[in-house]
Amino acid sequence: MKTFLLILIFGKSILLTPHHIDIKNEIVFELTESISAITSGAYIEIDVTKNIQYSKKSDISQFRKRVQDLYPPKTIEAILVEKDGFETKLRYMDQNIMFNDQETLLTLTSEEGFSIDKEFVKIQILSEREIKNALITWINYKK
Repeated sequence: MKTFLLILIFGKSILLTPHHIDIKNEIVFELTESISAITSGAYIEIDVTKNIQYSKKSDISQFRKRVQDLYPPKTIEAILVEKDGFETKLRYMDQNIMFNDQETLLTLTSEEGFSIDKEFVKIQILSEREIKNALITWINYKK
């Protein structure tokens, strides 16, 4: 219940890119204000809707395969860096796709979860494939 209340009161999302960007190998965000997670389930979301979009006429399994062909699992990683240099890694894995007829999202999550109340001042995103026209959002943070 405490976690639910924390998310309800403090949980937010912050758009890291105010406009669509291309990610070629690596992009680094030096944050002007640090961010931290309120639960270990926080994640980074990459909106790739401009590259691939689901249609209600599409077969769900085939669409998921198309997304994974375009963005293979384990090829995108985010490194969250604390003030002291400690790093937490998030990865795009097999089932980390969310979509509907409005948007297609890849999520980068921690395989182990991570400690709450860590102050992250830098986010580095690495991709083995170029990602065009993406929006990047941090989900579940507090100021």
